[in-house]
Amino acid sequence: MKKEKTKNKEKKKIEEEKQNFVEEKSEIKKEIEEETEKKEEIKEELEKKKTEKKEEITKKSEAFVNAYNVPISTKHSIAICAFIKNKKKRKQKKKRKLQKKARLS
Repeated sequence: MKKEKTKNKEKKKIEEEKQNFVEEKSEIKKEIEEETEKKEEIKEELEKKKTEKKEEITKKSEAFVNAYNVPISTKHSIAICAFIKNKKKRKQKKKRKLQKKARLS
């Protein structure tokens, strides 16, 4: 009788441990699924940001002005357009020069 009771107790303990193990396993699976979902969401957000940045950065290689009866030569108008188009590049060059000077001193 005592042996049977101890065996039954042991069986119950083993069954409880199995249930606990199964519950823990299911909880871990849920946590892993949640983490993967979060990672996927983060990846999607990063991809969106990258595409937005790519869309924002568009280099313009042409400048157009429509004007009639303007007393300016074609040569001068081409020079003005080139100046407008390259204005950003000039500012960047100036910034680089200033940074180099700051590093040297």
